Amino acid sequence: MIIRLGKFEATIFCALIVLFSFIGAVKYENSTTPAVMHTQSVSLPVIMYHHMTETKSKTGKYTVLTHEFESDLEFLKDKGYKTVTVSDLIDFVEHGKSLPEKPVMITFDDGFESFYTLAFPLLKRNNEKAVVSVIGSVTEKYSEIDDHNINYSNLTFKEITELSESGYAEIQNHSYNMHNNASGKRKGMSKMKNESENDYALALKNDLEKMQKILRDNCNIEPTAVVFPYGAYSKESLNIVKSCGFKCTMLCEERVNTITRGNAECLYGLGRYNRESGISSEEFFKDILEF
Repeated sequence: MIIRLGKFEATIFCALIVLFSFIGAVKYENSTTPAVMHTQSVSLPVIMYHHMTETKSKTGKYTVLTHEFESDLEFLKDKGYKTVTVSDLIDFVEHGKSLPEKPVMITFDDGFESFYTLAFPLLKRNNEKAVVSVIGSVTEKYSEIDDHNINYSNLTFKEITELSESGYAEIQNHSYNMHNNASGKRKGMSKMKNESENDYALALKNDLEKMQKILRDNCNIEPTAVVFPYGAYSKESLNIVKSCGFKCTMLCEERVNTITRGNAECLYGLGRYNRESGISSEEFFKDILEF
């Protein structure tokens, strides 16, 4: 059967065809953004900070000036980079969720209170995120005393909770007390000389689980990553860390990482670039980022 349309009906019909075609094109375009939506692998530089200060004489290899960190944030933004957390990486690898076109991770080790006082406000102002790795024994100490000297003080449980709930800081496990190398027998989470595999596994597991418990009990936080103190670990470390349920580990080796969908192993042993003071953002990032 042939349906004959009048001039008016034909005009409406043609207009509808054009409209539906346009809607379809828009849906198709939106389905491909962000740029890495269907990409299987992304490059991820991770930048490692420790302490911050506003006094130039106190800067060094592990302490940067506040304006240097602020400059880094502005430089990353200008180059199109967006900060991500461990949770973002897990969502990408395990659940196929998207990442920014140019992801970068900012980490702060040791849990200095200078992060809360100096870095946190800058992250909020720039709408960026950082991964903060805290030491359990030190956190307990500063949660019990009233000592907030910005030159050396550490985060309290109250501050850690505020940071976590803000969405601008993700808290991770930097050991309960394996950052303490006072005895000289064990460096970080590495196996001691002549220590049996069973004794080492027990020591590492007990430390990690103790740290998890105090963060659960005091801050309602369950870290998903282990940040090895001093980047020190042993060949047995990974299986022990996995048995405790952690999905990511971080080292101090300076290299860019490749994060791949469906490959959970790519989150273990992330390399990081230490940010020291006295060098411009452009100079520091020139061999790290893709401009």
